[in-house]
Amino acid sequence: MSPFSAISGLFSGLRRGATKTRAATSRDPMTEAEVEDLVLKLNEIEAVKFGEFKLKSGLISPVYIDLRVIVSYPAILEQVSRMMWNCIKDVKYDIICGVPYTALPIATCMSLGFDMKMVMRRKEVKDYGTKKAIEGHFKPGDHCLIIEDLVTSGASVLETLETLHAEQLTVTDVVVLIDRQQGGPQHLENHGVKCHSAFTLEQLLKVLVKHKHVTDEVAAKVADFITANQTADPNKKVEAATSGPSQLAPAAALPPPKRISYGERAKAAKCALAKQCLELMERKQTNLSVAADVDTAEEMLKLADQVGPHICVFKTHVDIFDEWNPEIVGRLQALADKHDFLIFEDRKFADIGNTVVSQYAGGIYKIADWSHITNAHLVPGPGIVDGLKTVGLPKGRGCLLLAEMSSKGTLATGDYTESVAKCASEHEDFVMGFISVNPAAWKTRTAPGLIHMTPGVQLAVGRDALGQQYNTPASVIGERGSDVIIVGRGVIKADDPAAAAKTYREEGWKAYQTSLNASIRAPPTCPDRAHIRAHALQAGGYAGDRAGTRDDYEDDDAREPWRFEFSREFSREQSRERSPPHHRDANRPPGGYAGNRAGMQEDDGDDGAREPWRFEFSREQSRERPRERSPPHHRHTSRPAGGYAGNYGDDDAFEPRRYEFSRERPGERSRERSPWSPPSRSHDAMSWQQHGYVGASHHGGRDHEGNHRREPQHIEYGGGGELPPHMRGATSQQPAGAARAGSNHRGCRPIDPPLLTARIKRCISGDGLLTLVQQHGSSFEKIHASVALHTAARLSETGARMPPTVVSQLVELAHQHLQQMRPQGVAITAWALAKLGHVDAEFTGALVQAATLLLRNFSPQNMANTAWALATLEHLDTKFMAALPLANTLWALAKLDHVDADFMGALVQAAKLQLRNFNPQDLANTAWALAKLGHVDGDFMDALLWEASPKLHSFEPQHLAKTALALAKLGHVDAEFMGALLQACKPQLRSFLPQSLANTAWALATLVHVDAEFMDALLQAARPQLRSFAPQGLTNMAWALATLGHVDAVFTDELVQAATFHMRSFNPQDLANTAWALATMGHVDAAFMGALVQAATAQLRNFTPQNLANTAWALATLGHVDVVFMGALLQAATPQLRHFKPQELANTASALATLGHVDAQFMAALLQAATPQLHNFNQQNLSNMAWALAALGHANAGFMDALVQAAMPQLDSFNTQGLANLAWAFAMLDVQSASVCALIEHAAAFAMALTPSNLCQIYQFILWLDTWHQVAPAVPPQLLAACKCVWLEEVSITRVSRMQLQVLDAIRQLPSCSGASSEHQTDDGLFSIDIALQLPGSDQKLAVEVDGPTHFLSSAPTMPTGATRLRNRPLEARGWRVVSVPVKEWDRQAVKGGQAVREYLITSLGM
Repeated sequence: MSPFSAISGLFSGLRRGATKTRAATSRDPMTEAEVEDLVLKLNEIEAVKFGEFKLKSGLISPVYIDLRVIVSYPAILEQVSRMMWNCIKDVKYDIICGVPYTALPIATCMSLGFDMKMVMRRKEVKDYGTKKAIEGHFKPGDHCLIIEDLVTSGASVLETLETLHAEQLTVTDVVVLIDRQQGGPQHLENHGVKCHSAFTLEQLLKVLVKHKHVTDEVAAKVADFITANQTADPNKKVEAATSGPSQLAPAAALPPPKRISYGERAKAAKCALAKQCLELMERKQTNLSVAADVDTAEEMLKLADQVGPHICVFKTHVDIFDEWNPEIVGRLQALADKHDFLIFEDRKFADIGNTVVSQYAGGIYKIADWSHITNAHLVPGPGIVDGLKTVGLPKGRGCLLLAEMSSKGTLATGDYTESVAKCASEHEDFVMGFISVNPAAWKTRTAPGLIHMTPGVQLAVGRDALGQQYNTPASVIGERGSDVIIVGRGVIKADDPAAAAKTYREEGWKAYQTSLNASIRAPPTCPDRAHIRAHALQAGGYAGDRAGTRDDYEDDDAREPWRFEFSREFSREQSRERSPPHHRDANRPPGGYAGNRAGMQEDDGDDGAREPWRFEFSREQSRERPRERSPPHHRHTSRPAGGYAGNYGDDDAFEPRRYEFSRERPGERSRERSPWSPPSRSHDAMSWQQHGYVGASHHGGRDHEGNHRREPQHIEYGGGGELPPHMRGATSQQPAGAARAGSNHRGCRPIDPPLLTARIKRCISGDGLLTLVQQHGSSFEKIHASVALHTAARLSETGARMPPTVVSQLVELAHQHLQQMRPQGVAITAWALAKLGHVDAEFTGALVQAATLLLRNFSPQNMANTAWALATLEHLDTKFMAALPLANTLWALAKLDHVDADFMGALVQAAKLQLRNFNPQDLANTAWALAKLGHVDGDFMDALLWEASPKLHSFEPQHLAKTALALAKLGHVDAEFMGALLQACKPQLRSFLPQSLANTAWALATLVHVDAEFMDALLQAARPQLRSFAPQGLTNMAWALATLGHVDAVFTDELVQAATFHMRSFNPQDLANTAWALATMGHVDAAFMGALVQAATAQLRNFTPQNLANTAWALATLGHVDVVFMGALLQAATPQLRHFKPQELANTASALATLGHVDAQFMAALLQAATPQLHNFNQQNLSNMAWALAALGHANAGFMDALVQAAMPQLDSFNTQGLANLAWAFAMLDVQSASVCALIEHAAAFAMALTPSNLCQIYQFILWLDTWHQVAPAVPPQLLAACKCVWLEEVSITRVSRMQLQVLDAIRQLPSCSGASSEHQTDDGLFSIDIALQLPGSDQKLAVEVDGPTHFLSSAPTMPTGATRLRNRPLEARGWRVVSVPVKEWDRQAVKGGQAVREYLITSLGM
């Protein structure tokens, strides 16, 4: 159902009860009690929520307002409409219009309840029917009142305002229910619209706090968030209805972006694949993608192998090929793993969401299964991204949006490109970037985590016959601001593709390194006008943008700013033709402009200009008297009619100068209105020396000649004493102190403090801050120093380069004003220092002193920030810490990892007395701090949990998770409290962040608190966020599931997919624990384990003994055989064996035995490390060690004697499997010790619990004792009968293999061997022989055993396992000579032919 259909239904329902509604709607002002009742009802229906909410901007907000729900509550809707009507009952208007969609029901209710004429705005205008944007009856000039539910920045109101203005409706007022107090009303006021709000968020919070629905702490947190996140003016160019034509400020061009390294940008990437790609580019030092536009799959695979070492992305077009199958996919993926590149299938999806889901996931190509990256057009709308995302995101894939194309005549430009950029910002978890051509020229700056890939790159500029345009790597990376160059024909058509790829890689990387920390400026694009092109291109060409009307440069009606960038030199000849049009006498600019000019003593004819120059037009006015309005350095008889700011250099200077004209006024006497209006050059110089020109002149002031200034003017000179060009020559004397950066000249007013604050906040680079400090350092007040440091820290967080001189100068300024700072200023300064990592013990000490004096006035947030900063800077000040509230102190000590038992004991005792006053955050932080510091105090924790229990419903998600984590780390078990904590967690699980979910699961597992229902709910909440989990979070989640025995195969599959995606970021602990968890759960995934082994190989030297043992055990348990990796693992383990614990030694040996991996040297070292610790081995470790040695056939009599001595006293604690393994191992290793007979007695005690496998092992032990040692242990008849019964049953089962029949047939063809028999029973019936025969003329009986791979060790294919050896011994004792025919040897001889087989058998049988 469309939104308008829903509104129509609402209209119908309201009309049916219109009479009743009108009668029920009171026009009396709402009482305070009614207002509070409305707030409480909004809270009750969850229109206002508190917790952790991710906003569209990516911020985590502690409050979320969702007024869409009120449509389901007619009574509340009526109260809302009444309250809003009371706000505007004195406002004059003709009609009302609700902002779609939430405000439409409110507007409808107000219309019906108060008899107000209404119109509706369509958010999406249909391309059929009347195609109206506004529905309803109205006439041009009507006054319209806008109805909105909530105002944050005012952007949605301004969108509606623009639509209403387009219909010639007048708008002066808007009414909203809630003002979030983030700057919206002020922004609307700037556009001529007054905002009336029913109540503010602050008023709403006061009511909820009063009625105890919200704690003071939550309210303070919301207030802090609102204060710290004020919105910027959306800056919509909308005319206020009452002000006539738009009075638009000049549109300042976005400053050129700074290139940030790929590695730094990877940290900011929200898409996991974008992060992986950027890390790959940094690691491999390549930004090259090769487009494999070839005809066959074989050509593609060959090309991938050739260029793989040089690329980061391999772009395919598989729909070109005639064949496509899983084998090709596997080979391509293997090459991607081998050469470390990503696969990009250039599919260019362009259909509706449901269709692309099938295209992406299914079909014959199944793109999502093998291609890391795909791309899509946004022509169908954002739904296409949603569709692709449902398939790709769970698989760890990423999408590039086609924002621009390199083909001639492309339609992917302008608004379309901007829409693509906006869509990407809304889907940064899946959209990893763009296919773009000139991102530096985009109006919208994209996030640093988004990647730009540009096709059509060659080493020479040009185009082909089909309109494909080419650019060089230096142009694409250095000028256009792209990240990845996509090269097709330049590589695939080369004689040596590998060499060509290497060349492009070097050129692309060189362009990237050159562009680091350099401004990226869009390359030239010429204006459309033919006569401008004719003149300007003759003179060398120029580049620029022009916005506004379609008039040419001489048109007086141009309303909007334009910008030119001159990119070429002008020669002296034909100077008038080659100069920019606004420099000609007949075509002077009708408005002010700003720019950089570097020249060589020439005038504005520019005959001898040697360097590029740039002009930025800031205004356009009427054409009259253009000469009087030109800049001062372009004329000798006139001065600017308005103030301007910049760096002036004389004509001999070789460096660019910058002018920024802030205003122009029409009029004849421009000379009288100039800022200084000196009568002569010498007077100019004198005035400059005496007064300088930094400051603001306000309305009503006079200039140096006494002329009245009619409008505000602002003049700034950044040259620090450098004279303007028209003043040079009159004097050479510099003013005193002119060279000092940031000094104000005598006689000048300082810059306005609010203006300086605003300019500091607007800085976008460290260099910009440095310039500001140098120009206005002496104008800094207490607020400016802290704000500047905060800005520096914020910029540093975004990856901007911060020169050390900037921080040093800012710290010096802060030090000067430290005593005047307020609490928030001190806290912000401390926070900024920590973020910047600036260690200055002297200043930090002074900062602590200032904070101590102000501590009484510190807010909780200020305390937390200051404590955090000192912890981060490792600046411990015990006196200050003790003065802090106890919870904050403990938290700060934990951050410092500072353990002082006496101090901690005193703090804990003091905290115990204050616990009842602790809020939820204090309680959680205190518990966490004790856990972090390892301070165990059971009594204190009991008291803390007692206070926390009744407050659990007020705990936020992070506090709940932090408390659970603390209990687990401290090992404090309280089942009742944990049950209550989980009950408090359950309704909030969807608000838990990934780390909180993982920590909660880990805590439950550590405390062994089993709650299957809660775990199901937790996994349900975790599933959509798995891609956002950190590696440790994924590992902890897997470990928790394994420890708790909570089986969820579907979730585990998704977890494995997420882990695969993050594998490169796993540390040794993550790798080992994940492997252990999967093995414990029995979750077999060969592909994942292969990737894990590959990631682990590079980090083995950093594995701890536990990591090594767990990894080996996991591989063995999962049956994942990798001989090479195990060899590397043992090599890494050997030097650490003396640090292995008993369990780690036993598990490692057991793993080697299970995998059949023989390494005699390592085993000898392992036994040497184990011998001194045998007395600490438990029964499981002892039995596993003995079994492993037996299975590997590694005999060591001395070690086994020591093992027997350690094991015999513990036999009572052995379980059945342990006893059986030990007995079997003693038999296999022929341990000649009388004490081993005691095993029989203990085995008899477990006779009823022994499994058939255990009974077979015990029987082999009995037979060994009887056969080889002639020891007749007193075996209880019941045990002996049970063992023999199972053994005979096992022997009676015949398994004749195909190979066994082949060997039998070949033996029978030998001379006198026709009597050979298969599955022959020995005389006592206890053993079955594969093939039995007796050679002619000999009493020797031959037992031919056809042995498959399981009879031999995997790493030593010719060495029989312990079980095989134990099989042969009884047969030899009964007079049989055992001859083994290994499968591999038989196959090798069979390939050679019948004669080779015959000779092999004759030799083996000894004939």
